[in-house]
Amino acid sequence: MRIDNFVRIIVMFDLPMVTKHEQRIYRKFVKYLSNEGYLRIQYSIYAKLCINSNSAITYSKRLKNNSPTEGNIRYLIVSEKQYQDIVNVNNNY
Repeated sequence: MRIDNFVRIIVMFDLPMVTKHEQRIYRKFVKYLSNEGYLRIQYSIYAKLCINSNSAITYSKRLKNNSPTEGNIRYLIVSEKQYQDIVNVNNNY
């Protein structure tokens, strides 16, 4: 398979965590992301590699169906080439 077919879904979110119930919702959402194969890039930023754009659309629909109603959740679909061009400013990783 050619590398230019691969795409990534990048999920960014801020969820309220004031009450115990909100903390439970947060943990459930993070567990969902982990079980779906998303990897944590930074705190509250996760990414998943998909084999093509159709696969990414399918996962984005699943993400919408499993997202909490409260908070701010966004996703972005980028090509693997765009993802590889990310610059790490302080080179810690």
